[in-house]
Amino acid sequence: MIRLTCMFAAVLLLLSPAPSVAGEATETVKTAQRALLEGLAEPASAARDQRIEARMDALFDFHGMAAATLGDQWSAWSAAGKAEYTALFARLVRKHYRRTLEGMLGRQVTYLAEEEGRGEQRGSVRVRVRAKALASDKAEPPRIDLRLHKPAGKLKVVDVYTDGVGLVDSYRARVRPVAVNEGQVAAMLHLQRELDKD
Repeated sequence: MIRLTCMFAAVLLLLSPAPSVAGEATETVKTAQRALLEGLAEPASAARDQRIEARMDALFDFHGMAAATLGDQWSAWSAAGKAEYTALFARLVRKHYRRTLEGMLGRQVTYLAEEEGRGEQRGSVRVRVRAKALASDKAEPPRIDLRLHKPAGKLKVVDVYTDGVGLVDSYRARVRPVAVNEGQVAAMLHLQRELDKD
């Protein structure tokens, strides 16, 4: 009986989320979002925008996200092409996430239970962020989830989900076919057009 109990405890321990990631992921997101929201509440200036950009750069794994949008096409790109594509994609992510955060200004933000990644997302943690609707809102604020992983000893965001739709999956569906059928330059022009939209 004792042996069975020990085996059961060992199995539970193996199935439990790693404490170094679980809990730490929510704290990482909370700390980063608090700093970013405080920055966005400051008067507009070039210095403020640089600080916000630097904080986002510390939070996101832009290289990993850019590679994921191209899937198996990524390995065929030159180092210079990868760097240029990653820079464009990083600008898109910053723009998207900044708009998301601006929608949270003045609202109570809560963090729900973390969810461990499964399948292809194994080893990552999803942090669910919810902003409370204001009386003046015509609709509920979007549901925002961030998926983080720890590729080099530091937790980084590898995807942002808005109402269940992942940013990386969305761009993979749009950009990868362009890269396959029209080439690298066309894929980067596609990203540039996305950036040029309001």
